[in-house]
Amino acid sequence: MTARSASPGWSAAGAHIAEQAVGQLLRLIGHGNEEPALWYWSREARSSAAEVDYLGAPTGHVLPIEVKAGTGGAMRSLHVFMADRKLAWAARFNSVAPMLQVIDTKAATGGHVRYSLLSLPAYAVECLPRLAREMDAESRGA
Repeated sequence: MTARSASPGWSAAGAHIAEQAVGQLLRLIGHGNEEPALWYWSREARSSAAEVDYLGAPTGHVLPIEVKAGTGGAMRSLHVFMADRKLAWAARFNSVAPMLQVIDTKAATGGHVRYSLLSLPAYAVECLPRLAREMDAESRGA
């Protein structure tokens, strides 16, 4: 029997499990006196449907959150959302080491989009509120 890495060839079921696990962890990091809630964004357009896995608000404003089961994955829907909403940054949970990168590309809708993308492994969901405060302060120039 040989060992195989799960991340390069995740099945559709694996992707759903990763999304579900991150969603459950996101619900746990809310304020203790509030009912946990998760939102998502969906755009039903004839030739360019798009969906962002979760919308959080760890610092009082909308934070788009994508979940990818492996190391890669297209970010087309996130690009569309970011181009439309003109937000400074977004978060992604996947199976790579933490990193911050600047995304500068063209969205599927044709608009130019530039934003910071914070990538974290799924086990770091609990760090999101602290990192969100730091990212917000940085984007405001504080």
